[in-house]
Amino acid sequence: MDQPSGSGAGEELAGRTEQLLLEFSKVLPRETIERVVEETSADFRDARVKTYVPILIERFARDRLKAYARAGDPGRSADAVH
Repeated sequence: MDQPSGSGAGEELAGRTEQLLLEFSKVLPRETIERVVEETSADFRDARVKTYVPILIERFARDRLKAYARAGDPGRSADAVH
């Protein structure tokens, strides 16, 4: 997985990815979750300031994953996914 460079950024992103896996593993396949994190990470590859990149990746990826979860089951609110 491409990860932002910087002190501890890779470890932090790995931890945030694990959190997303825990949150969404009951509604989405692991491969989808990891792919969304990778794609979101690519959006920040050229960021000049890396300090907040892992949390931004997590937030944007979570939003996308909620949308995927909602689309997969129209009767289910994505807000029910913590």
